[in-house]
Amino acid sequence: MTAFWRPSMLRRMCPIRLRRPLRLAACILLAATHVSRAHAASLVPPDSGPCSLENTARATITKIEPDLDVALSDGRILSLAGLDPPGGTQEHPHLAADAREKLAAWLEGREVAVRALADKPNRFGRVPARLFAAPPGASGAPPPVAEIGLAEATLDAGLARYRPDAAAHLCRDRLLGAESEAREAKIGLWADPAYAILPAGDRSAFADPRKGMVLVEGVVTSVGETASRLYLNFGPRRGSDFAMTLPKRDVSAFETAGIKPRELVGRRLRARGLLDTAFGPQLEISHPDAVELLD
Repeated sequence: MTAFWRPSMLRRMCPIRLRRPLRLAACILLAATHVSRAHAASLVPPDSGPCSLENTARATITKIEPDLDVALSDGRILSLAGLDPPGGTQEHPHLAADAREKLAAWLEGREVAVRALADKPNRFGRVPARLFAAPPGASGAPPPVAEIGLAEATLDAGLARYRPDAAAHLCRDRLLGAESEAREAKIGLWADPAYAILPAGDRSAFADPRKGMVLVEGVVTSVGETASRLYLNFGPRRGSDFAMTLPKRDVSAFETAGIKPRELVGRRLRARGLLDTAFGPQLEISHPDAVELLD
């Protein structure tokens, strides 16, 4: 299964400039043509466990929704657990539409393996799920690459970011790993400065607050405490410097996950969530899946 690609072809298929134009990653995969067999193999799920193909059922995708939700022929609408779909930016206003089109070209009309992660739809009518599909161009000889995780492939293509999600908790490491590949290579949305990770120690980075989920990274300089909250401070001035806030009722969940909030001074970490600037730039973190210890 050989693909013949030139950088000019990649630029036409991937509207955001690639920093590594010869990388046969999921940008090619999701252009609905051929995929590097070696790279597709890295997205194959494990043989067993919650991230595997065990306990899945077959279904056919009829449509990829604008928010990257998946409509099935049986009437269900699934959300890919752990995905935060992109929105348009000043530099790339069609970013969301481009992501949907790539997934649609690959998946619409295709039979996939589905593991629903809830018995009933949520209040938005969506059922969180894990889905698996054969890579584009995987039919015929030589034997095709096994089915790959849709969420992992979407993250690996830079078409979405990982979102802390209870339904995605058991596969968090795989999803973060797929995201990191695209982020380090500046593929897809990661090539857009609007999606750059905010440096926690730079006050100017928060001068123009972003909407939606943000990623912030830096070194904790001190820990403050009130009756109900802990404050992980990333600078000396409360109200001006960035801080992460943690409700005390959630501290035990962090400690169970191996993160001791009161002992994080001097540690580098990355967190994701909604930015609140009403009382200085703050990010409330209520679940350990939203935090990565980087050192």
